Amino acid sequence: MSTQKLIENLSSDAGTDIIGDWKLHYGGEGDFWVWGNLGGGTVYLQATLDESLSPLPIATICGCESSDASTTVANVSKFYLASETKIRAVLLNTTSSSSGVNVRINT
Repeated sequence: MSTQKLIENLSSDAGTDIIGDWKLHYGGEGDFWVWGNLGGGTVYLQATLDESLSPLPIATICGCESSDASTTVANVSKFYLASETKIRAVLLNTTSSSSGVNVRINT
């Protein structure tokens, strides 16, 4: 099993998005782990086959999102993607400051 860090221990002011870097997913099943204070926002797992295209064709992976207005949230969900898919995590629509935001995948 391998682990990729999509977002690691980041914080931001209310209304400021956190966007992780694109990572290559080698295909198959994975676990999408989210924890930290999301500031009332939502973390999404996004995917694309080619991040160099403009406009960027991004898909949000159904079921791989986590949101909560409480101080700390922890969540895990499953996904299955084709080989050579690029993935990233984004935290959007915060209503208060976020802190200690972590997103990882296990494959």
